Amino acid sequence: MRIAATLLLLIASGFIINYFVFTSRDIQFETADNTLEITLPDGSQVTLNRYSELAYNPDYGKQERRVRIKGEGFF
Repeated sequence: MRIAATLLLLIASGFIINYFVFTSRDIQFETADNTLEITLPDGSQVTLNRYSELAYNPDYGKQERRVRIKGEGFF
């Protein structure tokens, strides 16, 4: 029983650590068969084309203005 309880505790701890440490806090936008106009926190305008994705960190603009884009976007 002790071994099973220890294994269960280790597995549960792994899931909890994975959720809180590796879960992305990024703000994300995604388009399907449409376009989307986004205003970033610094006032920049981005138009995402169809089937595109854009993500940025909630700390955007404090030290860096970095975004990740997959697909097409017009800044």
